[in-house]
Amino acid sequence: AWKTSAKPEQQLQAMIEISNNLSNTLSVKDILPKVLDSLFKIFVQADRGFVIMRPKPGAPPVPVAAKARHGDADMGMRVSRTIVQRAIEEKKAILSADASSDARFNMAQSIADFHIRSLICAPMIDSNGEAIGVIQVDTRDQRSRFTDFDLQVLAGVAGQAAIALNNARLHEGAIRQRALQRDLEVARQMQQALLPSAAPDLPGFHFFQHYQAAYEVGGDYYDYVLLPDDRFAAVVGDVAGKGVSAAILMAKLSSDVRFWLVREPDPAKALAQINAAFSRHGWDDRFVTMVVAVVDPQTCELTLVNAGHMPPILRSGDGKVLEIGGDEAGLPLGVMDDYQYESYTRELLAGDQLTLFTDGFSEAMNSSRELFGLERLIELCGDATVKAADLGPCILDKVHKFVGDYPQSDDMCLVCFGRE
Repeated sequence: AWKTSAKPEQQLQAMIEISNNLSNTLSVKDILPKVLDSLFKIFVQADRGFVIMRPKPGAPPVPVAAKARHGDADMGMRVSRTIVQRAIEEKKAILSADASSDARFNMAQSIADFHIRSLICAPMIDSNGEAIGVIQVDTRDQRSRFTDFDLQVLAGVAGQAAIALNNARLHEGAIRQRALQRDLEVARQMQQALLPSAAPDLPGFHFFQHYQAAYEVGGDYYDYVLLPDDRFAAVVGDVAGKGVSAAILMAKLSSDVRFWLVREPDPAKALAQINAAFSRHGWDDRFVTMVVAVVDPQTCELTLVNAGHMPPILRSGDGKVLEIGGDEAGLPLGVMDDYQYESYTRELLAGDQLTLFTDGFSEAMNSSRELFGLERLIELCGDATVKAADLGPCILDKVHKFVGDYPQSDDMCLVCFGRE
């Protein structure tokens, strides 16, 4: 008996079914089998159906879904590369009423092997007008050749399949993005937990601190560490890079900093140990700049150790402003594993105020691509109209006003403290 395509009303019903199925399917892996199932209702003469796509950009097209009227769909999975390539490159549907004698395909081996008599092949065109693959249906029955109308029907189905695939990929991408966003929010909360929940409560001293990551998590770092003999340390660091990888390094570093500052009385030797521990891990050429300020309230001595960081700004009680400890600054952490650091010491007098910051402040940028700059920061620290205890909030306010709504690409960390 002759097997022709289903009657037009049956084809229309199958097309509606395909449209409904695809509009309700948001899983990439479910779409293609549904398409093939529906095509076999439309084309009752079909023996095989394939969806051929590139598994990744640049890779050769291969069958990613298959259906056979009889037997295993994986049997005879070979398709004509010539036909597929032509449909993709020309972005046109192809009908071969008699494939075995079709000169266009020069009797491709896959056609000969499977005794294909007639086939239709249509490209799946995405929203960008690119052919992302093809759908091919073929038959071995020489009395049941496909027609131009069949080709138009397949082209319509291929177009719907391309739209459905695109929607499903967007949906799956959105789900992945939401999951990633939740993970990043948890990471942000964890990072906040690593930072001090409050400044030290020490008689005769005032503190101000601010931390703002450019993304959900960041590589800037600050800490207050209470040390033996009633001393305290203020630490500011900047891990090269931003985002999750920098935040992980920062978390590891924070525990080493606390351990060695408490264990080793000499801050320069403590930083050498921190550097050695950091360097041993071999963090793919990552490095960290850091400055440690240790204060002994009994002697009023300030000790600074600087590992490649910007020198802190000191505003003295009599209004002088200077960058301190720059000459003694050493290499960033992670550059040389046995580096020996030097200390800078001075007396911290009444009214003296120290500002430690990362380059997210000095290099804050406005919409005109102008940097806030170190000069403005130093000038602000020397503003006699601003009380020492108000300096931190004032810096933050001025930088935020300078930046406006322009998005910042770097983490920002600021620590100010001083004697009253």
